[in-house]
Amino acid sequence: MSAVEGTDSYDALAEDLRALRHAAGSPSFTEIAVRVGQVREARGTDPGRARPARTTVYDTFRAGRSRMDGALVADIAEALDAPDPRSWRDRCGRIQHALEESRLRPIATDDVDDEPTRDPTPDAEPGPVPAADPLPPAPADPAPAQGTRLLLLAGCVVLNLVGILVIRATGLPLYFDTIGIAVAALALGPWAGAAAAVATHAFSFLLIPSSSPLFAAVSVTAALVWGYVWRHLRQRGALTPPIGLHLLVGLCCSVVATPILWLRFHGFGGHTAGQLQNIFNGRIEPEWVTVFLTNLSTSMPDKLLSGVIAVAVIPVALRVITRITKSAELAAAPSSAPALRHEASQRPRTAVTPPPGASVR
Repeated sequence: MSAVEGTDSYDALAEDLRALRHAAGSPSFTEIAVRVGQVREARGTDPGRARPARTTVYDTFRAGRSRMDGALVADIAEALDAPDPRSWRDRCGRIQHALEESRLRPIATDDVDDEPTRDPTPDAEPGPVPAADPLPPAPADPAPAQGTRLLLLAGCVVLNLVGILVIRATGLPLYFDTIGIAVAALALGPWAGAAAAVATHAFSFLLIPSSSPLFAAVSVTAALVWGYVWRHLRQRGALTPPIGLHLLVGLCCSVVATPILWLRFHGFGGHTAGQLQNIFNGRIEPEWVTVFLTNLSTSMPDKLLSGVIAVAVIPVALRVITRITKSAELAAAPSSAPALRHEASQRPRTAVTPPPGASVR
C-alpha cells in the first residue's frame, strides 16, 4: 500500500509506516528517533529540541490511534528514505479532516432531540492536529537554548582548566586539557569545540604564563576532528562516538603538535610527557620522528580517555544545565503573573452560542 493511496485511516497509515520501516532494514525505534533528529537539525532546528522521544516514535507505528502528528510522520518518512515525505503529512491532514467531518455530520443532519446522549463537545474538543500538536519543530524562543549552549561552553572551559591543574599537580604523562573540548565538539558542533579550545588556552596562559598559546592549534584540531567526524557518523546512523574516533583525534593532534615541538621547542615542550622521549632517543632517526612518536605515545591514550569521559559527561551535563535554565525561567515567570491575572479579569466574558439546530436544555 502506498503512502498516499489506500484506506483513509490511521491504522492503514501506521501499517504503511511499518512496511516502510521494514523496507529500510527494520531500524530500531531509537535509531529512527536519532535519524528524525538529524533531519530536523538539517532544517535548522536546535539540536536540543530536534530529537523526539523513542516512545513518541514507537506510538506513531502503533495501530488504534485516533490522532497523529503529520509533521512527525513526514519526518519519520524522510528518515526512512521515503521518496515523497510531504505526501505522508498531507495524508494525515486528509484523514484528520475526514474524521472531523464524520464526527460533525450527525449534528448537522440529525435532530438533536432524537439523540439526547450525543454531545458534540467532547469529539470536537481536540481541534485540528497540525496546528495544535507540539511535536513539529516549530520555531521556539531561542533564549533558553542559547543560554544552555553558553552555560555548557563555560562548563567545558572550566573542565579543561581543572584537568590542566590536575596534571600539573600529579605529574602524570597526560594532558587532560581536551575533555571539555570533546564535550563541546560532540554535543554542540566542531566550531563550538574550537571556541572552547581557544578560550581554554587564553585562560590557561593567564593562569600559567609558562604555557604556550601555540598549542591552541592542537586543541582546535581536536575539536574539528571530533565535531566533523562525529557529525558524519551520526548521519550514517551511529548512536555513540566509537573508540576509533578518539584515537584518530590523538593521531591528528600529534601531527599538528610535532612541528610546533620540533621547530619552537627543539623537541621538548616542557611537559612531563616529554620525559618519555628518552625511550626513543638514539634508537630512531631522524630526531623529528622521535618527537612524533613521543607525542603520539601520550596523545592517543590522553584523547581516548578524554573522549570516553566526555561521552559519559554529556548527558549528565545537559540534564543539569537544562534544569538550571528551566529553574531560572520559572523564577522569572511569577513577576509577570499578577499582570496577566489582572488582564484576564478585565477581559469581557463571551457567551457560548449553541450550534444551529441544537435544542437548549
